[in-house]
Amino acid sequence: MAIRKKQYQEIIQTPFGNLGIIVEDDLLAGIDFLGQRTPAVQGSAMARKIATEINRYLRDPGYRFSIPYRLSGTVFQNRVWRALLEIQSGELLSYGELAAKLETGARAVGNACRRNPIPVIVPCHRVTAKQGLGGYMGKMQGDGVRMKQWLIAHEHG
Repeated sequence: MAIRKKQYQEIIQTPFGNLGIIVEDDLLAGIDFLGQRTPAVQGSAMARKIATEINRYLRDPGYRFSIPYRLSGTVFQNRVWRALLEIQSGELLSYGELAAKLETGARAVGNACRRNPIPVIVPCHRVTAKQGLGGYMGKMQGDGVRMKQWLIAHEHG
């Protein structure tokens, strides 16, 4: 079985590294953290619209996205991701607090956050460990955690 290489329609330069935008059927399907050294690409009109909205958010943490997207995950993951969308900019919840609202376990919530295909838009960065920051995008250290720190600081102005 061949591994399919991801096709990014747009690369966004951010203060914390580059983000790769994946669009399928004119819907945002994925955002990946790519680090600093990623060649630019020229994508679709929808990819440019998504990039514009993300750049607006990076200037204004109160900006509300109007991007059409597709979330591909399990029923449980989609339930967690919908709950993340209810957390307001500048607000933080612990994995345990979100788990209590959803009547599930903190580890299950953390696993769903880790599999969030469109971080920043679905704000998993607003969920932290009870004591400390916790991980981001499946990593406990490195660029992903620095991205989470930046996003939290950005929203807390």
